[in-house]
Amino acid sequence: TRAFRLPGRSHSPVDTWVTDHLPHIGGILLLGTLIIFVGSLILFHTYLIATDQTNYEMLQLAGGGVYYLRDVPEGIAPFSRGPAANCKSFLCQGERWGEVHVMPPVEEMRFSAAQGTIWSNKHYSCFD
Repeated sequence: TRAFRLPGRSHSPVDTWVTDHLPHIGGILLLGTLIIFVGSLILFHTYLIATDQTNYEMLQLAGGGVYYLRDVPEGIAPFSRGPAANCKSFLCQGERWGEVHVMPPVEEMRFSAAQGTIWSNKHYSCFD
């Protein structure tokens, strides 16, 4: 349709194409924005599943707001049993819902934190 054209003006082929497809361009931009937001949420929650954390624990971990996570060293997810076991537990209901997770002793978590991670260890650091 040519509803967006002004009378008495000549239009280039690009102007004609843009005005003819303006609703489609708007729809594509809206869809792209939604995909970015939903994709970000999917990635974030996949990370939470792989580390066996809740939204509340993740958001409060940095501020020390969750009382049972106050002694946990930075970068340690105390209830994690590894990405594969965490995903199996979440996706296949390998455990009963509501089962109590036992947090390892603080000394064990400090030892794990001292070993480092793939991003930061005694050999190199990606973020320093």
